[in-house]
Parts: sequence; C-alpha cells; structure tokens
Amino acid sequence: VAVILENFTMLGNTNPDLVSREDIDQFKEVWADFDPDADGMVDYRQLPKLLMRLPHPLGLLHREGLKDQLEEESVMLAKKMAIKGGLKQHSGFVKFQELLEVLV
Repeated sequence: VAVILENFTMLGNTNPDLVSREDIDQFKEVWADFDPDADGMVDYRQLPKLLMRLPHPLGLLHREGLKDQLEEESVMLAKKMAIKGGLKQHSGFVKFQELLEVLV
C-alpha cells in the first residue's frame, strides 16, 4: 500500500493536471462560501461563480487563456463544463459530491 501511495504522490508532483488532496480541500473551502446552510447543496445559478473562484485543475481560476475573456464568456465556459460532465440538477441545486465527481 505504501508503494502505491508513494507512486501516486510522485505522479501528482509531475503532472499538475492531476487532482491533489489540496485541490479537494480548496474545493471544500470554496463550496462552503456558496453553501452557508451546509446542506450539501448549491444553487445551480451560482455554479459559474463557484468554478471561477476554484483554482485549476478543478475550476477556472488561474486557468491559462481565461485572463482575457469577458466574465460572460467565463460563465458560459463554466456552464459547459457542468453540462459536459453530466452534472445533475436537483430542483435547481447541485450536490457537493456530484459536482466534485464531475470536476475530478
């Protein structure tokens, strides 16, 4: 088991597009800002803002090529990410675990 974990850690250090424990912790922190009730649900309309505050590789913050885009274009890109990943809406809300799975 230790060898597998060591290899995973080494792989994560060499490929910045892989999701790390720190990336997931950042996701939790950003999510908490959009889920003040801590019920595990965020309004779907807030998804673009959430993704734009979430750093790469999970989100759009600091993503190469987005600096020059207008906010409207970034919102459209965030929505496309959600749709492409098959994210489900539940009465206009998205679930924590489902969004995390789509982004990973």
